[in-house]
Amino acid sequence: MGNEILEKINQTIELLNDIDDYDNGLGERLSNADSKLSDIYHLIEQNKLKTNECYRVMQELRKVLLERRKVKDDISLISVFKTQKEKLLNDKNRTFLKQAIYKRNKELQDSVYKNRIYTDEEISELLESKTKEDTNEREN
Repeated sequence: MGNEILEKINQTIELLNDIDDYDNGLGERLSNADSKLSDIYHLIEQNKLKTNECYRVMQELRKVLLERRKVKDDISLISVFKTQKEKLLNDKNRTFLKQAIYKRNKELQDSVYKNRIYTDEEISELLESKTKEDTNEREN
């Protein structure tokens, strides 16, 4: 029995260390994603891109944005964990820690971006005009 308990304690310590290691690398991962975005923005700014190039650049931009969103969400979840981790010490409070993390995760999953400047109509026009440009380009 003693060896099983020792193994569980070691596993718990390893998991906590893994969380700390992951947390320590998040800032670098966020910075890396931000640098990639900057590179893509400059690529768009400094080059007149053809339709097929625009498509590939947008695919890469989307990939980087999704990567960045995951890092931001993980930072948010670990922040909740850090502020609540004292609850791990009292077995009666562990449920509250789990609930706080699940609640924050649900908020992140359910969140919908609200445009800061562009209206929904402007976004629709932007997408519509791009479609018209693509059609015109193919016709020429």
